[in-house]
Amino acid sequence: MTTRWAVWRHLVTLHWRAHRRVVLLIALLAPLEAASFALVSVAQRHLADSATNGVLAGVLAAALLGGLGNLVISGVLRTKANLQADVVERVDALVSAEVLRTVTAVPTIEHLERTDYLDRLSLLLRGTRSLAFAPWQLVTFATVAVQVGLSCWLLFGVHPALVLLVLFAVPPVWAVHRAQRPVRAAAAATAELRRHDARLHGMATSHHSARELRLAGAVDVVAASADRAWDAALDTAYRARSRGLGWKLGGWAIHTLGYLAALGLVAWLVVGGHATLGDLILFITLAGQLRAQLAQAADQFDGFAESLHCGEQYLWLRRYSAEHEATGTVELPSSPSGGIRLRDVGFTYPGTEEPVLSGVTVDIPQGSTVAVVGDNGAGKTTLVKLLTGMYRPTTGAISVGGVDLDETAPARWRDRVTAAFQDGAEFALPAGRAIGVGRVEHLDDREAVERAVDRAGAGELVLALPRGLDTQLGAVYDGLELSGGQWQQLALARAMMRPDAALTFLDEPTAALDPRIEHQLYERMARHVGVAGGAGTTILITHRFSTTRMADHILVLAGGRVVEQGRHRDLMARDGVYATLYRAQLGAYGVTHE
Repeated sequence: MTTRWAVWRHLVTLHWRAHRRVVLLIALLAPLEAASFALVSVAQRHLADSATNGVLAGVLAAALLGGLGNLVISGVLRTKANLQADVVERVDALVSAEVLRTVTAVPTIEHLERTDYLDRLSLLLRGTRSLAFAPWQLVTFATVAVQVGLSCWLLFGVHPALVLLVLFAVPPVWAVHRAQRPVRAAAAATAELRRHDARLHGMATSHHSARELRLAGAVDVVAASADRAWDAALDTAYRARSRGLGWKLGGWAIHTLGYLAALGLVAWLVVGGHATLGDLILFITLAGQLRAQLAQAADQFDGFAESLHCGEQYLWLRRYSAEHEATGTVELPSSPSGGIRLRDVGFTYPGTEEPVLSGVTVDIPQGSTVAVVGDNGAGKTTLVKLLTGMYRPTTGAISVGGVDLDETAPARWRDRVTAAFQDGAEFALPAGRAIGVGRVEHLDDREAVERAVDRAGAGELVLALPRGLDTQLGAVYDGLELSGGQWQQLALARAMMRPDAALTFLDEPTAALDPRIEHQLYERMARHVGVAGGAGTTILITHRFSTTRMADHILVLAGGRVVEQGRHRDLMARDGVYATLYRAQLGAYGVTHE
C-alpha cells in the first residue's frame, strides 16, 4: 500500500510540475462549488416559506441568493472542467513519456517480444489518461464529501432521522466497485485480442504491407481476422459489463427504498405541522442533489478503481525495470586488445524449450573481419543480439578485452558498437537527421553526416534527393518515399556515423541491393572501418557468399552451433558444409568454378 500511495504522490507532483497555478485554482474552486449547492438549497427553502407567509422582501432576497448560487455553480463547473482537461492532457503526456523511458531503460529487448509483457504494457498505455486523472478523482471525492456533509447538516435541521439517508448511499458505491471486478478481468483477458486487432488493421493501412495484401487480394481476409479478434474482445467485455449491471441495479434499488422512506417521513411532518413547505422543498432538492452526488461519486469511484488498476500496471512496469536494471560497473578497456571471446554461449528464447544457440565458443581478434553464414534459423541474428547486449546468454559468457559483458554497463558497450540491419528503421525525418541519429551527439553536424554518406557510398543517392540532406523522408509525412535499397543505403550511412566503433555489425544490410553493388560497397566500407586489418572489428551476417572471401574468419552456423570456422580457402579445402553452400550459390548464378 505504501508503494501504491507513492504512485499517487508522484502523480500529484506531476500535476504540480505541469501547471501549479491551475492546480491551486482548481483546489480553491472545489470548496466554493460545494458551498454553492448548499446555498441554492437554503435559498429555495426560504423562497417557499417567504412566499407562503407573504413576505416579499424574503422572496426577493431568497431569489437573489439562489440566482447567485446557480451562477457560481455554473461558472465554477465550467471553469473547473476546462482547467482540469488542460492539466490532465499535460500530465497524460508526462506519464506516457515516463512509461516510454521506463520501457527503454531495460537494457535488453527480450521483454518487447514477450506476450505477457506486451499485454500488460498495452493495458497501461490505454490507461495513462485515467492514471493522469486519478488525483482529480480524489479531489472530486473530497468535494462530494463536503457537499454531503452540508446536506446532512441541513437535513438534520428538518429531522435527525433524515441523516440516515446518507447510509443508503453506501450500496450504490459499493456495487460499482463490485461490478468493476469482472470488467477489469475482461480487460486483462482481451489485451492480446485488442493488440491483434490493432496490428492487423495497421497492416492494411501501412504502405509496407498494403502492397502485398492488395496484390494477393487478401485485404478482406486480414480485415475479417481483425474483426473476429475485435468482436471476441467486445463480447467478453459485454458479458463482464452485463454481470456488473446486476450489482449496480441492486445498489440503486436499495437507495431508492431509503429515499421513498425519507420522503414519506417529511410528508408526514408537513401534514402534522412539524415542518414547513420550505422544508419539504429543501428535502426534495437535497435528495435530488444527493442522488446526483452519489451518481458522481459512483462514477468517480469507478474511474478511481480503473486508475488503481492502471497504477498497479505502472508499479509492475517500474518493478520490472528495476529488477532488470543493468548492475555492471566495470569499465571496458579503451582498446579491447584481447578481442571478443565467446565461451560455451547458449541461448533459449523465453517461453520455449529448444535452444537457438548452444555451445558457441569463438575468439574474434581485434581488427578482424568475421563473416557469419548459415541457413535461415541457424541462429545468426540471435548471435548479433547477444553480441550487442540486446539479450543475455542463457549459458556461457561473452567478454570484450577480457571484461565480461555482464560486468559492464550495456550503454558503455553500445557506445562503441554500430550496426546496419536488413530490416533497419525507416526514420521519417529529413535525410540528414535520418543518418545523423546514428550518433546523436552529431545529429545536426552536417560535415559528420556527409563523411558518413561518403563512407557508405550513398553520395549518388543523396545528390538525387530533391533537397539533398534536407529532403523530408516518408510519404505519410508529405515527404519522399524511398525504395528498399535506398533505405538500406541510408541505414549503412547511419552506421558509418561511428567510424571509430570497436565493433561494426552488418546484418544483411544490403539484401535489397544487386550482388555486384553489394560487393563494391563492402570493399568501400572496408577502407573506412578497418575491415582490412584496422582497429575496428567487423562482423558480416550474410546469405551471399560473394562477400565472405574478404573476411579474415568465417563462422558456419547450423542448428544453433558453430559447425565450421576458418578462412575461405581452408574451408573450401575441407569440402564440408561451407564448401557445399558456396558451390550451390555459385551454381545458382551460373558459375561453375571459384
